[in-house]
Amino acid sequence: MSRFKTLVLAREHLRKLTHQGQEKIREARAHLDSLTKESSDVKMHLTSTTAQYQRQLDEAQQNLMHWERTWSSIQKTAAEQTIFFGKTRMACLNLYRNVCERSQIGRQNPVHPEDTDGQLAMENTSRFDEVIKKNTTRAQVVSMSRENAELEASFRMVPPPPPGSVILIDWYRSADSKEYFNRIKNKKQRRLFGLLEAPVLPPHLSVDIVRYKVFISGKSGVGKTALAARLAGLDIPNMHYETTGIETTVVFWPVKLRDNGQVLFFRLQLWDCGENALRRFDHLLPSCKEQVDAILFLFSFTDRASFEDLSNQIARSSEPSDNIVKLVVGTKFDLFMHTDVTDQDVRKFQEVWGLPVFRTGADVVGGFGEVGPLLNALAEGLWHQDCLAVGAARPSPVTGPGTETGSMTRT
Repeated sequence: MSRFKTLVLAREHLRKLTHQGQEKIREARAHLDSLTKESSDVKMHLTSTTAQYQRQLDEAQQNLMHWERTWSSIQKTAAEQTIFFGKTRMACLNLYRNVCERSQIGRQNPVHPEDTDGQLAMENTSRFDEVIKKNTTRAQVVSMSRENAELEASFRMVPPPPPGSVILIDWYRSADSKEYFNRIKNKKQRRLFGLLEAPVLPPHLSVDIVRYKVFISGKSGVGKTALAARLAGLDIPNMHYETTGIETTVVFWPVKLRDNGQVLFFRLQLWDCGENALRRFDHLLPSCKEQVDAILFLFSFTDRASFEDLSNQIARSSEPSDNIVKLVVGTKFDLFMHTDVTDQDVRKFQEVWGLPVFRTGADVVGGFGEVGPLLNALAEGLWHQDCLAVGAARPSPVTGPGTETGSMTRT
């Protein structure tokens, strides 16, 4: 009997436990349903928010394209206005020089070439201006136009000599040049020369060294520092940085004269200065132009504004009467997929200015294939210019092993 009562109590206890478990299951299921509904609402809210952000992103991208086109238009307009401003300054400078040639006022009170306002004021107060107002005839106007055109054309400089007329342009590829070029190489790489260093030559080689100063001019980011490193055979910087002051690089380049077969070592000291530094400090540009023998005007094939600024560079960095060599170098030519300057633009520039244009771009790996034509043209132009300056056909420097000669005196 007691056994039966025990079983009844156990059954009652189990029934209560079962009822409690079922209640908990119902509560958990209700809680799960509530969480599922809440998660569905949150998911719908997130989907709606994502769609809203996607619409905002699409609108922002459309606005970005619009402002990029606007910015490109602004840059194009700025470049055109810069060119127009440069031509205007050139016209004022040409008119001022004509006034100075015919008036004592301009000679007694000279105006700086960069002072356009002063030039205009001098033109308005000069005697030549009064003569033009009172006595100008049609023939005089035609004569003045021709003189202005001749003065403007004088910026084109004396045309460079034909390639190979002064030096042997392919000599650096021949076996005869190997002994000389080994003196500027170290373990198949170009040597870095300091300001007081020079190639060490054996006594049986009679080689003279001629020294020249070369200024590299160009807008910021066109690759002036990279070109100097390229010509010197050094590592080209991977990242662009603005040159804070003046940097100099020494390049030695041997050439062989065509007329007498003499070998010369050209010591080219390359001067590179950042554009922002030139704008901030007025003394840097005169220092770079002082006793300069050649100027390399740079532009980038990926930056049309730098190409259109060439005329302004030439007017700012040189004078029509300067007896210096001028070459134009287009950088980043290997990035042809992003070029903004066409071959037709380059040919038109050469026809107008009469200056040769060289192209650089590919990396140099211990060889001279890319830099050879540019260095040869620079050396040939410098030697030809000095020959014209001294009034001789092709003078030879002082002979003797290891003799160093400076740049010839310009008259």
